[in-house]
Amino acid sequence: EGFVVDSDDSSLTRCNTYMLDLFQKAGAKVLYNLKQRNWPKDLFEVRMYVLQPARPGAEQAEQAGAQAQ
Repeated sequence: EGFVVDSDDSSLTRCNTYMLDLFQKAGAKVLYNLKQRNWPKDLFEVRMYVLQPARPGAEQAEQAGAQAQ
């Protein structure tokens, strides 16, 4: 669930929701999530992501800052 395997060319296509969940589990922040424009309707959509890597301890620091306010 969340992806399609093409046995003809051994490719794997993941849906946007699957990718976003994967990024979240990795602790990455999605800065941009853009769909390719002018793409043929009979093909899977193509998306481009810009991610910001997780910083060690960043989540705890943000939570402490929010609690202090």
